[in-house]
Amino acid sequence: MKVINSSKDELMIVYEDESLIVVNKPKNMLTHHTKYDESNIVVDSLINKINVDEFEDKSRPGIVQRLDRNTTGLMVVAKTKQAYDSLIGQITDKSLVKKYLVIVHGSFKHDSLVIKCPIIRSKKNTTKMVVSDDPKAKESTTLVSVLKQINDLSLIECTLVTGRTHQIRVHMNYIHHYVYNDPLYGHDDGVKGYDQFLHSHFLSFNHPLTNELLEFKSIPDKVFNSVIKYE
Repeated sequence: MKVINSSKDELMIVYEDESLIVVNKPKNMLTHHTKYDESNIVVDSLINKINVDEFEDKSRPGIVQRLDRNTTGLMVVAKTKQAYDSLIGQITDKSLVKKYLVIVHGSFKHDSLVIKCPIIRSKKNTTKMVVSDDPKAKESTTLVSVLKQINDLSLIECTLVTGRTHQIRVHMNYIHHYVYNDPLYGHDDGVKGYDQFLHSHFLSFNHPLTNELLEFKSIPDKVFNSVIKYE
C-alpha cells in the first residue's frame, strides 16, 4: 500500500499507468467543470493524459468519483473507457472501497455506527442535499468508526457504501455531529479559507487490466492535523 502526505495547495499524482491515475486533491480545486467555475479543475490538470475521444462526456472524461471543492484526498481517474467501465462496475458492486477521515462536533457513545438514511436535493436550497422520506430520495449508507474524541470534537472514519452528493456532510448534519468548519451543513469554526475538515484517506480497487488489488493511503495536511492529529 502506498502512503503519502497531503499538501493543502498542490495536486499530487500518486500513481499512474496506461489505464488510470490516482491523485491526491488539495483544497479549493473542483473535480470537473460546472456552469459557474472555469479554473483550477482536476480534469484540466490531467486532460493531456486522458484519451478524451473515448468518452462521450468531454466535460468530465475519466471521472469515476467526485470530491467536493474543499474535500481533500485520494481519487482515481480513468485514462481509457475500458478502465472507466471497470471502475464504475467496482463502485456498483461495492468492491471499490473509499474511506474518509472527518472531524466532527460532539462525542459518541459508541465506537461505531451505521447511518442508513435516503438523500435528495433540498427544495428550499438547491445547493444542499437533505435526508428525506420522499420516494425519489436515493438510498444512502455511511459506516462510521470513532477514532479519537478530544474537547467535544471527534475524529471519525467514514466508509461510503453509497456515494451520494455531500453524503457524509448530510448524514453528519442529520445526526447533529456537524463536520467541523463546514459552511454549508454546519457553521464556520474560524478556520478561514479551509471549509470542511473532510479528507479522502483510503482508496482500494482492482486494476482494470491485471485485476491486481491496489491500495492507497493519504495522511491529512497540517491544518487538519492541527485540530486532531491522525498520525
